[in-house]
Parts: sequence; C-alpha cells; structure tokens
Amino acid sequence: MKSDNFYEMKRCKMDWLDDIFWGTKDSQGIRNATSAIKFVLFDDESQIPDGFTVGDKYEFISSRRDGRAKAKMLQSIDLVQILCKYAMQSFGIKNKNFDIDYDEYVKIRNKKVIKSDFNDDYITELVAYALMDSVYGGYIFVSSNKYIRNSLINALINERYIEEKWQTLDEFNGILKNPSIDEITKKNYLDSYQRMDDDFLNIKRRDNDYLNYLRDTI
Repeated sequence: MKSDNFYEMKRCKMDWLDDIFWGTKDSQGIRNATSAIKFVLFDDESQIPDGFTVGDKYEFISSRRDGRAKAKMLQSIDLVQILCKYAMQSFGIKNKNFDIDYDEYVKIRNKKVIKSDFNDDYITELVAYALMDSVYGGYIFVSSNKYIRNSLINALINERYIEEKWQTLDEFNGILKNPSIDEITKKNYLDSYQRMDDDFLNIKRRDNDYLNYLRDTI
C-alpha cells in the first residue's frame, strides 16, 4: 500500500487532465472545457465575463469521468508537473534542434526577463531546455512565473486536445532524433525526461536532494 501511495504521488497526472477536459467537452463543448481548465486550475480570471459572480468554481468542470473530483484533488505542483512533462514531449516530437542556448536560458532565468512577445512555441522550448538542464531548476522556473504557466497551458490545450496530438505526445520516450543535435544534449534530455517523475517526488516530499539543490543555487 505504501509503494502504491508513493507511485500515485510521483506520477504525472496528465490522464486526470485528459478526463477533466474530455468530460467537460462532452457535456459543455470545447470552448467551455478550455475556459474551465484555464480558470479553475490555472486561475486565469480573464476567462470569466465582467460582472459574472463565481460561487464554487469547480462547478465549471463536469463530473463526467470524475473530472470535478480530480480537479479538486490536483495540487499546484501536480499542475506544474503536467506542464513540464508536456513541454519536454512537445519539443521532443517536433524533431528540431534547440534555437536556445545555455547563455540565453540563464539570462532569462536570472533576470526573469519574460517578454509578452515570447510566443507559446518559444516558451515551450525554453522550458524544455530548462528541464534538460535541471528538473529542479525547471520546476522553479515554471512554478514562479504565471506568464510561463499560462503560455504552457495554452500550448498544451491547443496541441493535445484541439489538434488531437495527445497520442503522439504520450508516445514520446525522451529520445531526440534530430541528427544535428549532439549526443551529450540527447543524453541529458533523455536522462531528465526519464527521471522527471522521481525528481518531482523529491520536490513533493522536500527530499534532501531537492533541498540541497536549493541551498546550492540560492
């Protein structure tokens, strides 16, 4: 039982997000499902019309597929984990090399320079690079910036659900296949992708490995 609890704690709950979206889409349509996820899970109040009074926000999510119950159980770190997994999957299936280099990433990370003209594709690639560098660092990068989270959920909803690429995304195994990518980058990307859930478990449990990372980077 204890090992089952650890597994449930560490795993990426992308399937829960699927149930939330598809259950709400089936009963209320794509537009309402999209708005419900953005507002209820990611606090995007722009989805609510001016003057509209919100009672229980979870009522915007359908109970089909147990979506409403799952939405209530998802923690903020679970949502960041979903976004991080998506970013690495999305970049991985594009079969391209990074346009971002380490210096560019560090400059943006340290100065928190996130410009409004950064499009969703750029943000997704930036987060994928951050996670390749360090899952812990990538988590901090995403969790500390609402603009990044909003951009990622926009990209996720569009690519996974609207364009219906969910199966292709789920089949990504962490291996970058573009021949122009050097072997060290490929290895680092694969390693980060494969250990992502374990590293998120360390974050959730405030494991010493994560705490030591925080001390070393502050």
